[in-house]
Amino acid sequence: MIEYIVLSAMSIDQLRTEVNDHVNKGYTLQGGATPVCSPTGKWGFYQTVIKKVRKSKPTKEVPSEVESVINYFVMRTGKKCSLSESNTKHVSARLADGYSVQDLKMVINSQTAKWLGDDTMDQYLRPQTIFGKEKFEGYLNSATPLKQKFER
Repeated sequence: MIEYIVLSAMSIDQLRTEVNDHVNKGYTLQGGATPVCSPTGKWGFYQTVIKKVRKSKPTKEVPSEVESVINYFVMRTGKKCSLSESNTKHVSARLADGYSVQDLKMVINSQTAKWLGDDTMDQYLRPQTIFGKEKFEGYLNSATPLKQKFER
């Protein structure tokens, strides 16, 4: 539920103070200050509407292995990819499943070689897709022959 508060019929200085107090509590300004007539009929008073919004959650510490994989993904694909939970949770899950950082990087190399620049598949070159639980093992198995080919 969104909560709105109307701050009304106060001087601009009072309004500024009230808005700052509410912003510090997690509210955001909905519009600018609007001149209004005071209850006694005098002009020079202002009102505004502020809206309460959720404060952003504190960022979680990202393990160095996960950060390494995401940074490698960005380097290889050239795509923008932040260390957000939606990107890191799949990497963390595969590491928790027992796969190594090297396994994840091998899949990045394999899928990048196959999909990057392909009009249809390029859009799927993202952490959610290549590190997803359902398909990761298949991507890893298809990448293993590439690894063996380069090691010979």
